[in-house]
Amino acid sequence: MNKIVYILGAIIAIIVAAGIYLFVFAGDLVKSAVETIGSDATQAKVTLNSVDLDMFQGTGAMQGLTVGNPTGFKTPSAFELGAISLQIDKESIGKNPIVIKSIAITGPVVTYEKADGTSNVDAIKANVDAYAKKFAGSGGEAKKESSSGEEQKLVIEKLTITGGKVNLSAGVLGGKTLEAALPDITLTD
Repeated sequence: MNKIVYILGAIIAIIVAAGIYLFVFAGDLVKSAVETIGSDATQAKVTLNSVDLDMFQGTGAMQGLTVGNPTGFKTPSAFELGAISLQIDKESIGKNPIVIKSIAITGPVVTYEKADGTSNVDAIKANVDAYAKKFAGSGGEAKKESSSGEEQKLVIEKLTITGGKVNLSAGVLGGKTLEAALPDITLTD
C-alpha cells in the first residue's frame, strides 16, 4: 500500500513539475519552435529574439522576428518584424468563435527580391507549400473544426500595423534595395 501511495505521489509531483516548467518556460518553447519549424518550412534562417506569454491575462508578444532569404538571393532577409502583440478574450478559448481583442504589429519590413527568374517571396512560398504537404497527407488541406464539428472561426476585433516598409531588390542592384514606407493601418471589427 505504501508503494502505491509513493508511486502516485511521485507521478503527481512529476505532473506538477512539468506543468510549472511549461508555464514558466512557455515563451522559450514557442521561440524554439518558431525558429526550428520556421527554418525547416521556409528553407531560410528564421530567428526570434523573444516571446512573452501571460496566460492569466490572455496576452502574448514576440519581438525581433527575422525570416532570412533562401539560397540564391543577396539581401539578408525577406521579412523582419519589430514586434507583434496580441490580446485574446480568455472567455472565448475553447468556444467558437475565438475572439482576439487586438493584434498590434510594429516595424514590419518586407524585402521583395527578384533573381534568376523568380522572387524570394515565391521561393519561400514554394518551400512552405512543400513542407506543408509532408503533413497534409493525401486529403489535402484540413479544416480546423471545433469540438461540435463545425469549422472553427476566429474574430479579430482590432488590427494595427505601424512603421511598415517594403524594400525592392533585383540582381542589377547587387543586393541593394529601394525602400518605400507603408502607411499605418488600423482595422476594426
